[in-house]
Amino acid sequence: IHDLAFHERAIDMNRLLNDDKLDAAIRKHHGADVAREMRSWVNDVVGGESGGQAFFDRAIRWARKNVSTAGMALNVMTAAIQPLGLTQSVVRVGAPWVGVGVREFTTRGPGLTQEIFAKSPMMQARVRTRFRELNEIRNTVRGQTKAGQLYSRYGFWMMLRAQQLVDVPTWQGAYMKALAEGRDEQMARDMADQAVLDSQGGGQVKDLSGIERGHEMVKLFTVFYSFFNTTLNLAAQVTMNA
Repeated sequence: IHDLAFHERAIDMNRLLNDDKLDAAIRKHHGADVAREMRSWVNDVVGGESGGQAFFDRAIRWARKNVSTAGMALNVMTAAIQPLGLTQSVVRVGAPWVGVGVREFTTRGPGLTQEIFAKSPMMQARVRTRFRELNEIRNTVRGQTKAGQLYSRYGFWMMLRAQQLVDVPTWQGAYMKALAEGRDEQMARDMADQAVLDSQGGGQVKDLSGIERGHEMVKLFTVFYSFFNTTLNLAAQVTMNA
């Protein structure tokens, strides 16, 4: 399944990165570190989320998933602070367009959410891929008891529903902004997807920073890093553009 999903795209990405003109442009404007990181990113996406199979690696992976579950599942405070993520959406999309998204969401509510889900497979999958450990837990197909399956499915329900209060207005605002700039429908949807990932983070391999894709021991120290990585990236962009 992984090969079918990424095979052709991996070939296209390698062709792009092996192009001398593009490689030279990346190195000139962004530096050699960025060029290396892009190649590392492609390799990690192609490799997928296999992880080490040694006992030590499996033990660390088990601990990491359970630390995440203990810290965020069924946690009222974690759910309560999710709407604060709109501040990052304002930086990424712009206050006026985030305001448009909030207005649309408050007036249309669940109807807008379902409409966005129909337009965006990424948004529909956010309940399974919001952060790395959730994505891994929901992808576990072996060794789970029925109680464990129920807990992994509904333990993060409250937090993810609170996160929708941010994701949906952000997506809608970015989508309407792209249309206003003259983008076609598909491009507007793609740009809205990326705006959500850039401002709120994501749990699939393609959305993770290099350190989050590293060795299991390193991953253990990045359990709650995903959202703060987006904060770091946005701060760097604002500083560079100032």
